[in-house]
Amino acid sequence: MAFHPTSLSTHGQLLPLPQIPNGPRQEHAVVYMAPDTIAVLGGVIPNASAPVVPFSTTTEVLFYSIRKATWRSVAPLPVPLHHPNVAVVGENIYVFGGLDDGGKARDVFRATGESWVYETSTNSWSSIPSLPHARAYSAIGVDQKVIYLAGGFTELIAASQQPLPATLDLVSVFDTKTLKWVTNSVPVKARTLPEGRDHARAEIIDGKMYVIGGFNFGGFNQTDTVFILDLNNLDAGWKTSPAKMPTPRASFAIGVLGKEIFTVGGEGNETAAAVFPIRVFDSVEVYNVEADAWKQLSPISYPRQGPGVAVNGKLYMPGGADREPVGPISRFDAYVL
Repeated sequence: MAFHPTSLSTHGQLLPLPQIPNGPRQEHAVVYMAPDTIAVLGGVIPNASAPVVPFSTTTEVLFYSIRKATWRSVAPLPVPLHHPNVAVVGENIYVFGGLDDGGKARDVFRATGESWVYETSTNSWSSIPSLPHARAYSAIGVDQKVIYLAGGFTELIAASQQPLPATLDLVSVFDTKTLKWVTNSVPVKARTLPEGRDHARAEIIDGKMYVIGGFNFGGFNQTDTVFILDLNNLDAGWKTSPAKMPTPRASFAIGVLGKEIFTVGGEGNETAAAVFPIRVFDSVEVYNVEADAWKQLSPISYPRQGPGVAVNGKLYMPGGADREPVGPISRFDAYVL
């Protein structure tokens, strides 16, 4: 039976969609495959019997049909991953590293550099050259056939859910036509962000990559910066916009409509932590790339953190968390841009 939202599609509204099957999910990746598919990859799921922390890492990959409003499972990831780095080019999904499930001790989750490509035509995964610097939750942008990974982090303490050691400023570049890392062919100034960032988000508009927000040196150091790289003038390197996010945060959903970048929800909310130990945001803020300016919109009705992807004027947000560091949810909403 087709799912029909009960509300009209008006700007700023959260529209309920069929929840993620098989239970709650967070620290996963969400990408769009034209013309109709939202893909959810990896992440952590509740597991009361898991040692150290009551969750485990999943290999599950789910596809959601926007037109049919239905979910289906496809070939799982080759290994369990959370905080994976994921991008889509054409009909292929590329996964570059992420964090493991901590091994037997599960005291520290560590990044892997292993990388794979999923081919829709065969519903299968194949190995591709490993990420040169193993890491998780980089900000990712796709420019035609080239994928940019900016920043990230390498380890996460299981018990406290705090990243270590330092957040990375590294930028890595992968050419999907040659299946090679081509970072060394990129000008030096484009190979590092102005500062380290993890759990940041990125979008590309008119040939410029925008890396927004994120953490620097752990989960209690949220940032408000916008770093910009002109992909048509890589020699100029990364610039820092004078326009700051009104609300510093990380792990928000992000999507583009025209010349505007929408940022919805996120984590690092110290005000909420003073009242309830949730630390997630209901904030909605929009960055206009032409004006180089931010504006604040009405908050969403359900505070959350987690990834999202914009398609045809809606920002799709499957899963995520309603508290920090771990509070996975299975609900699925679309925010009307």
